[in-house]
Amino acid sequence: MRVHLTPDAAAFYLQYPNLLEDLILDALVTQPALRSPSAIEKVQQYFRAHFTENLRFADVARKCGVGHHWLEKNFSKETGTTMSLFVQKLRIERAKIILLDGKLRIGTVRSRSGFQSSTAFYRAFEREVGMSPTEFRKATRKCRSSKKYRLKKR
Repeated sequence: MRVHLTPDAAAFYLQYPNLLEDLILDALVTQPALRSPSAIEKVQQYFRAHFTENLRFADVARKCGVGHHWLEKNFSKETGTTMSLFVQKLRIERAKIILLDGKLRIGTVRSRSGFQSSTAFYRAFEREVGMSPTEFRKATRKCRSSKKYRLKKR
């Protein structure tokens, strides 16, 4: 395909030779969908994929190609939370989903959601949800069995 430039257009492009490059760079910076994920986004993705594992933040930083101290400093700046709380919230959400099923023991729920100790699990759950895992299970069971929340058969 041939492009014919008028003399005015040619003069314009000669005057601003980096215009197209500048526009592309600007779009990449202002539109997240067009740029590759930042280091913090990569770390968040890693946490979402591996939160049930025993995580060491220094190892996560190395796997994501950043320094541990840089990550520790910048993660909370960009996300508004610490790495520990970010992972803990992921684990609590998983625990809530498993508890809704109601078939597994609390200890199994704890380990499947990534918590290493029962004490840490109970404390984190109560702090985040406002009740113990057992109370949460009972409360959700009561709601699901209530006529108000039952699905009507067609």
